[in-house]
Amino acid sequence: ESVVRWSDSNIPMVLPLTAIEAEQWRVAEGTPIWSCENPSVLIAAAGRDIAMVCVEGQLSVAGERLLSSLVSSGAQVRYHGDFGCGGVAIANVVIGRLGAEPWRMNTSDHAEALARVQRDGVELPPIRGVVPTAAWDPGLAEAITNAGVEVEEEAILDLLLPDLVA
Repeated sequence: ESVVRWSDSNIPMVLPLTAIEAEQWRVAEGTPIWSCENPSVLIAAAGRDIAMVCVEGQLSVAGERLLSSLVSSGAQVRYHGDFGCGGVAIANVVIGRLGAEPWRMNTSDHAEALARVQRDGVELPPIRGVVPTAAWDPGLAEAITNAGVEVEEEAILDLLLPDLVA
C-alpha cells in the first residue's frame, strides 16, 4: 500500500513554527522556490509541480525561519509581493535581509503591472502610507508613489503564473 503525502499531491498546507523548528529545511543547491505575499497566488498556483511558500502578509517568525533556511541551503528563493507600502516593506525583509531574489518586483515590472490593470479596468486601492525604499530597486518606491495606487498580486495573476516552472 502506498502512502500519498501532502507535498506529493501539491496540496497547500500551513507550517507552524514548531514544524519549522523540528525539521531540517534544506534543498539541493539552486532549487527554485517561489514565494509570494498573498494566499490567492498560492491557490492559483496549486497543482503545478513547483515549491512555493506564501508568507500571508507580514512575515511571521515561522515564515522568516523557513525562507532563511532555504536561502542559506542554496535555494533560489524568488519573491513577489504587492506593489504598495506593506508589500515593499515585506519584500525588504524577504529580499533585502534574507537574500531572496526579486520576482517581477522591479520598477519596470510595476509599470507593466500598472498598465495591465489599468487597461483591464481593474479598480485599485489608493496607497495607504509611505512606500519605503526598496532595498533591491531604489526607483520602485517613487514609481509606486507617483501611481498613487497599490497593485495587489491578485490583480496580476496572469503576469505571475506563467513564470511558475520547476
